[in-house]
Amino acid sequence: MHKVRFILVLFLLSLMHGGVAHAQWVQTNGPYGGMIISFAVSGTNLFAGTGGGVFLSTNNGKSWTPTGLTRAWVSALAVSGTNLFAGTWGGGVWMRPISDIINAAKGVQ
Repeated sequence: MHKVRFILVLFLLSLMHGGVAHAQWVQTNGPYGGMIISFAVSGTNLFAGTGGGVFLSTNNGKSWTPTGLTRAWVSALAVSGTNLFAGTWGGGVWMRPISDIINAAKGVQ
């Protein structure tokens, strides 16, 4: 009887805690069009690796811009110093300076 009561209490506590945790999440505006496979952060820049390449957000996820590495299944992202590395499925590892990615997203040459 004590075991059943204990399990019931744990179940009810998990329901209460699950509702609180869900209330803290806020959905951002994408990137849409694919599964997010990997994620990296550099300062205020967010990078999402998808089945369609790498996307950049400079405004806390309100908007996302393709970074130029498209048509690649990006399974891993890593920031090292001032560079972003993208590991792709069957396409090797790619590197690009973060400043180049941000400037390209802003249209700066």
